Amino acid sequence: MKRACNGTVFGVRRLDAAFAMSLLLLLLALSAQAGRPGTIAFSDGSVAEGDITLTPGSSLTLHDGKAPHTVPLESVREIRFTPEKEALERAWRFIEAGQTKKEEWGEPYPVRHLSASLQLQDKTGWAGHLHTLPLYVTVTGVTTRIVILAKQRGKPGETLASLVYPLSIRFDDPAGSSNRMARLTLIPEAVPADTTLCALTRGSLVRLPGKRKDGTGPFLIDAPLGAPLFVAVKNGDLIRAGWTNAAAPEVDAAIRQAVAAARDFFDQRQVLGVWQAPGENDVYALLDLVRTGQTTLDGAKSQPWRLEIWRFKMDPDSHKLMIAARNWFFRGITAPGKPRAPAIVDGTLTWFVKED
Repeated sequence: MKRACNGTVFGVRRLDAAFAMSLLLLLLALSAQAGRPGTIAFSDGSVAEGDITLTPGSSLTLHDGKAPHTVPLESVREIRFTPEKEALERAWRFIEAGQTKKEEWGEPYPVRHLSASLQLQDKTGWAGHLHTLPLYVTVTGVTTRIVILAKQRGKPGETLASLVYPLSIRFDDPAGSSNRMARLTLIPEAVPADTTLCALTRGSLVRLPGKRKDGTGPFLIDAPLGAPLFVAVKNGDLIRAGWTNAAAPEVDAAIRQAVAAARDFFDQRQVLGVWQAPGENDVYALLDLVRTGQTTLDGAKSQPWRLEIWRFKMDPDSHKLMIAARNWFFRGITAPGKPRAPAIVDGTLTWFVKED
């Protein structure tokens, strides 16, 4: 799914009359500077592709906790974002002046703090927090303004899933061709030559498809930058996901109930597994998704399917679950009444990663 270039993406606003003239002047300035072709991927599975520019004369500023680092856009290969803290909060006030007792009111609203990992052309980089970052994505003459915030705050009644955030910003021009790579070796290493592989990073679920040289040896993926991975492989019609179910029975049951109740394009949703790291509030569900209802696709094949991971945030007190992010390993389209072979969980599928 591609994000339309005519409105707001968590900070992009529809233009009013007072803003139009200043934007026109800005677009004239942007037209004078060359944009970098790239892709911004978001937590709801959508993307924005086109020529990416900053406000004329500005640069990126990232603070790593010790000092700010300011770099021009042309020096950046990739930026990845990870939720550092997510919660539902409520407005509050002190009941009495000078007292510490608080009173909450109103519906809860989602709050998310994002950390960023910035990689440069020379494979160096920093991790920390980006200052407020306005970006401009231009496709066939239409420009969208996208504002990326280190802290997102939704409206009362919204959920974490509705508070869409960027997963990554990647550039496609030659400056990005020196992308830091990693070698992912499956165990056992002997897998068919036509095997395809995809990894998702834990946390942000950044998608890292693998490529193989001559169909043998390790798979080359973009460096996970230290993040643990989920991995799936596809050979013919068979898809295997390396997965170990590790969640308390009540958490597993709650996830399955939440998936069944979710409003989603895919009307057939099978939970293949649930995993939760010890001591963490994030819960991950491996889902086999198929659209069996009517679609707008023409042709013999009209029913999309996906193998995805959904990341849920679980409130430590109430144990309430909220969908925070999702991304896919593999996807395709089948003919009505002829579903593909289902994906399976393979607890024996293991791997190791060596970053360059």
